Order: sequence, then structure tokens, then C-alpha cells
Amino acid sequence: KVAQLAADCTAVISCVGAIGTSNDQIVNSGTGIAALAAKEAGVQQFVYITVAPEVKELAKGIDFLKSYMDGKSFSRETVLSSFPKATLIEPTFIYGGDEFALNP
Repeated sequence: KVAQLAADCTAVISCVGAIGTSNDQIVNSGTGIAALAAKEAGVQQFVYITVAPEVKELAKGIDFLKSYMDGKSFSRETVLSSFPKATLIEPTFIYGGDEFALNP
């Protein structure tokens, strides 16, 4: 489906990510899967809004974040292998939802 949606696009931007889903690894691997489809569709540029290296370092050893980080790592590797000149934006965290709280 992504390849069809990206068929006439010159660039794709992905900010897919979530923590605390029933399968964080699959959810956070979504950008990598989208990158493969975008490449197949002939897209020229890919922008990936991912996670800062500092967050990855901090998350080491925190079981709750392992699946999240595994998915993010898969996506990063896949994006860069499909689009070697991809633009990576690496904020610490992006938080959204229906309610505001000091802790996501």
C-alpha cells in the first residue's frame, strides 16, 4: 500500500513511533518497511524523524524500552540502506495524545 501511495512522490517523511503498544518493535519498524516501499516506488528522498542517540544510550538496560529501540534501530538501518542520503531528524522525544501530562 505504501508503494502505491508514494508512486508519484519525490520525498517521503516518516515520524512513526510509539511506546507502550502491544508490539512496540513492529510499530517502530514501520518506517523501515515504508522506506523499502518508497524506494520501490521510485521516491528520491526520505526524511526520518527518529530518536536521539542520547536516548538510545540512556535506554540501554531498560526492558520497557527494548522493543521500541529495536524497532527504531531496524528502521534507521533500513532507511539508510535504502536512502544513503536520507535526512535524519533526531529529537529526544515527541509526545502527543489527547491529554497533556508532564510525563508521557
